[in-house]
Amino acid sequence: AYEIKECDWSSDVCSSDLECVLLIRDLPGFDESLLFAAHVNLAMAYQACGEPTRAIETLEPPLVGKSATLGANHREVLQARNLLAGFYWDAGGQGQKAIDIMQDIVEKLQSEPQEKPRQEPDMQLVMASDKLASMLAQSSQPAAAQPHWERALQGFSKTLGRAHPRTQRIRKQLGTAYSLTGNNDRTVALFEENVESLAEKLGPQHEDTVRARMALINTCRRIADYDRALEEQQKILAAMQAKHPPKHRMRSEEHTSELQSHSFISYA
Repeated sequence: AYEIKECDWSSDVCSSDLECVLLIRDLPGFDESLLFAAHVNLAMAYQACGEPTRAIETLEPPLVGKSATLGANHREVLQARNLLAGFYWDAGGQGQKAIDIMQDIVEKLQSEPQEKPRQEPDMQLVMASDKLASMLAQSSQPAAAQPHWERALQGFSKTLGRAHPRTQRIRKQLGTAYSLTGNNDRTVALFEENVESLAEKLGPQHEDTVRARMALINTCRRIADYDRALEEQQKILAAMQAKHPPKHRMRSEEHTSELQSHSFISYA
C-alpha cells in the first residue's frame, strides 16, 4: 500500500490498505497498534478517493476501542479524532458534528496538565485550533473563530516565522473574521503586519509583498479610508517603477489616479 501511495492516490490504494488490515487482523498474536495504524491509513485512503463516509465507517469503530484502551485524552486518540472530524466535515450535512469533535479536542488539549510551562507552542493544539477556526468561519461564525485563530497565529508566528505562508494565511483569515464583526482597526493592523513581514523578508518589490499590500489597499477602500489606500498604492507604484520598464507601469499609475479621485471625493 505504501508503494502505491508513493505513486498516486487511487482506488488501488484503498484495496491495498484493506488487504493490509485483513492480513494484520488474521495474523496470530497481531499487534493492535499496527492494526489501528492500518485502519487509519485505510480511512485516509478512502478520504483521498472521495469517499468520506467509508472513511468514517473505517476509522470510528477501532477509534472507540483505542479510546477505551488509552483514554479519551491520549494524544494519539485526539489526533485520530482530528482526522475523523475532517471526514465528517467532508461528508456533507455533518458540519456541526465535525465542529463539536474539534471543540472537544481543543478543550482537552488546553486542559492537559503540564509538569512545567512549555517553552515552545503545543503544535497539536495550534493546528487543531486552526482547523476548528476554519470550520467555524465557513459556518458563518466569525466571532467564534477569532480566539482559535488568535491562538494559531501566535503558535505559527513563533515556530514558522512572521512571513511564513501559513502564518500569513491565518493572519489574513483572522483579519477577515474581525472585519465581519465590525472590528476594522484590528483587520487593518493584521493586513499591515502581513505587508511589513513580507517587505522585511522579501523586499518591497517582491510579488508576494505587492499582493499583500493590494489586500491592505482593498481593505482600506472597503472602509472608505481612501487616503491610506492612496498612500499604499503609491508605494506599489514606486516598487514597480524600480523593478519594471515604463511600459509595464501604466496600469498601476491608472489605479493611483482612481484612488486620488476617491480621496478627493471623501473630503467632499
